[in-house]
Amino acid sequence: MRVRLSSLLAAAVAIALMFFALPMRAENVPVGNTLAKDAGAARQLVDKLHTELLAVMKEAKTLGFQGRVQKLTPALETSYAFSDMARIAVGSHWKNFSDDQKQKVIAAFGRMSVATYASRLTDFDGERFEVTGVEALPPPDTGIVVRSRVVDRDGTDEKLVYRLRKTGNEWRIVDVFYRGAISELATQRAQFLDVLKTGGYDALIKRMEERTRDMAEGKEG
Repeated sequence: MRVRLSSLLAAAVAIALMFFALPMRAENVPVGNTLAKDAGAARQLVDKLHTELLAVMKEAKTLGFQGRVQKLTPALETSYAFSDMARIAVGSHWKNFSDDQKQKVIAAFGRMSVATYASRLTDFDGERFEVTGVEALPPPDTGIVVRSRVVDRDGTDEKLVYRLRKTGNEWRIVDVFYRGAISELATQRAQFLDVLKTGGYDALIKRMEERTRDMAEGKEG
């Protein structure tokens, strides 16, 4: 079931690896450390996301693409920091956007991210998620790393690592690491920065909308 498992993981990492990577060096969170509460909250968010993903997978065929989008939208919007991710994705171009343009980029980014999951999570074959560790990023960073794995019914597993940061009072996912696929990330980021460089805001919006539409029509996944 390697292909099936890789497809599932590709949906998870596409959101973050589509655009950017953040340096990550984690340290174990000591028992009784003041970070323990935050570590628990971060793990709870990831556990909740995993539960919601599995629920959609189990109903995937009945729901269809649009049904999966409807189910996944609130789950992903409360798990991922789409606003921060979109801002980092466009880099220095962000400062040139108006407030209205920024909101539209965030919205388009979110729709594309949900469509990515919906186009990938099309079946369930006994997969399960397991959290294997929670770690703190060393100062001055205040992030949390949640390490997990996806296990197929035949015991095949793949590591999936989430990086979270606090947004207001809530923890949100800002990056995902899968097999250390930095080269894939660099390629994707370069593609979008090229779009911004040659076409600016309008081209970026068009590109994200095209990808969302292609996934809805089954042309990309």
